[in-house]
Amino acid sequence: MFQAWKQNELQNRKDDGEEINRAFDKDVFPVIGDYPINEITKENIRFLLERPLKRKSKIMANRLLSYLKQFFGYAEDEELIMQNPTHRLTKERVGGREPPRKRYLDEKELRLLAGLLPNAGLREEYQAILWLLLATGCRVNEVLRARWEHINLQKRLFYIPADHAKNNEAHEIYLSDFALRQLEVLKETRTTKWLVPNRTSDGPISRQALAKQITDRQEEPSDKNRASNPQALVLPKGR
Repeated sequence: MFQAWKQNELQNRKDDGEEINRAFDKDVFPVIGDYPINEITKENIRFLLERPLKRKSKIMANRLLSYLKQFFGYAEDEELIMQNPTHRLTKERVGGREPPRKRYLDEKELRLLAGLLPNAGLREEYQAILWLLLATGCRVNEVLRARWEHINLQKRLFYIPADHAKNNEAHEIYLSDFALRQLEVLKETRTTKWLVPNRTSDGPISRQALAKQITDRQEEPSDKNRASNPQALVLPKGR
């Protein structure tokens, strides 16, 4: 299961998953390595996260939580577990809030991005979903998990169910003309109930899969590049 997750989700990491291997070898496998995955509880996860905290490594505790959330999220998508034991566990409750990364696209970079995207080799629906994210200001998972039943083009509303929102509260997002144009693009390629389905069309595209499409086009050229133009989306202020 662990190897399948790494191969599917982490093949684009520059360290080939070495940091995650170390984290799991040190704090996960010694404790729950022999447990059936569907029997792992939230208490087990809390115990795992206490290990780096006892070493006074709050940042590592937060990273371990992030890795575990990705791992069990994958297990949930594959229907290997009924309940995700990392659900509602947050960094604030584990290692504490870390300083936010102050990275945003200014107007100049947005205009530059508009010129770069059409020639970056991204599928049309990926371009549309990126612009929809920027147009609405919604969190990535809130948009990626959306289904067409959540979109009301006539009323220009995007409904975010409570179980899709980070704060567990339902939201209604007003859709601008620009946002509506992106949804029209997505509607033209519609094949499932999700705005952008995954490869097997049995669920939405994952955050990791979308991120790979971007990071693959913001790399230094090398023999390991996945995209034909690894610098197609390089912006002046970095990723």
